[in-house]
Amino acid sequence: MLKNYLKEIHGVERQGDAREESVYPALKQLIEYFAKDLGKAHIHVTQNPRGTETHFLEEAGSAERKTAAEYLRALEKIDLLKGHKIGKENFFLNVPLYALLTG
Repeated sequence: MLKNYLKEIHGVERQGDAREESVYPALKQLIEYFAKDLGKAHIHVTQNPRGTETHFLEEAGSAERKTAAEYLRALEKIDLLKGHKIGKENFFLNVPLYALLTG
């Protein structure tokens, strides 16, 4: 399955106009495969993780960037999210989901 996933994202990348969202279907399929293999077939994967980055909240009109960052940091304080800085962006890992998939 991992080999198929890598082949799929390589094909997407070769198109030359791929965005992060372009690999979501392949990633969804990979996560659901491993979830089922781990006996967690009830896990549902949302392909577009809106709400886990400040600009998604801002673009949706849900909050200004500063307010969105405050919301995400509040969720981090109660251990629902774990922030990771990658380049200029802060990304947040859904801790309970990660634990469910890896535990």
